[in-house]
Amino acid sequence: MRSTRFPEGCHAEIPAPPPSDRCGGARPDLAKLSYDPVARKLRVYPLTERGARWLLMLPGFPMGLPIDGEYDFPAALDCDLDQVQLVITAPNRRAGTPVTLRDILDIGSTAKR
Repeated sequence: MRSTRFPEGCHAEIPAPPPSDRCGGARPDLAKLSYDPVARKLRVYPLTERGARWLLMLPGFPMGLPIDGEYDFPAALDCDLDQVQLVITAPNRRAGTPVTLRDILDIGSTAKR
């Protein structure tokens, strides 16, 4: 099997991709998200990256549920604040860092003070 030899220093001419391209999607901006536990309504902001989407990770639904704009949790669905997660996904990348409903509530209560 033949191998290709590159000139010395060639690797230095190829810049490394930005960290976000290597590590997956971004962490959601908690200040732009809201969850109303009384109305059981989650509101998300529009994503600007092409092909990016919100994915709601619910107990019992391992593949997640794509959402856009807002999501009304059904009354029969258990909304455990520490287990329901929201993540940003984008094509050809790993999913971003998930946040929980509790994270969203905590930042919302901090912002109101």
